[in-house]
Amino acid sequence: MKNVFFIVLISASLLTAQKSAVDSSAIETAKDSICISDLVQKQIDLAIEKQSLQNAPVVTEAKINLIPKVAVPPLVNDPFSNFIKALPLHIQIFISASFLILLVLLIRRAVLSVKKRSMRTLKDKISSIRQERVFPKENSKLNEKRRKLKNSRSIFDTTESHISKLAKELNIAKGELLLASRLKQYETGKM
Repeated sequence: MKNVFFIVLISASLLTAQKSAVDSSAIETAKDSICISDLVQKQIDLAIEKQSLQNAPVVTEAKINLIPKVAVPPLVNDPFSNFIKALPLHIQIFISASFLILLVLLIRRAVLSVKKRSMRTLKDKISSIRQERVFPKENSKLNEKRRKLKNSRSIFDTTESHISKLAKELNIAKGELLLASRLKQYETGKM
């Protein structure tokens, strides 16, 4: 695929270079010969100008309407864009194709690095599961609720209905509250 693209690019550049060489030689030969139609056209233009100057009506100051001219900002000459426009077509095509290929390669590399990173995290998680390592996720909202429960007296009541009601209010697992209740009772010596 790369070879085919390279061959097409080379052949296109050679064809456009050959065309520009033929055009430049035709211009040089045209300069040497005299073009009669151009000479006749110049003479016609001169005659029309002379006739229009002779037939021009006399303009008085009362008939002149002055129209204010709109100031046109001067065009900015950008040397880089002028340089690019001055290049032959086959070189412009080659440069734009090169930039396009580089852009595609950079996007592809970025996508592959993201996929590789995600695969690496997945492999790390799988290996931690195989080695039975546990990485608990800590929720800051639940940590605050757990601290409040530690000093709360409502945790001493171990009835099933009270624990399930408290778990729904605090949005904490029921088993976690049961475990906390048992630990608190063990701490205080009530168990």
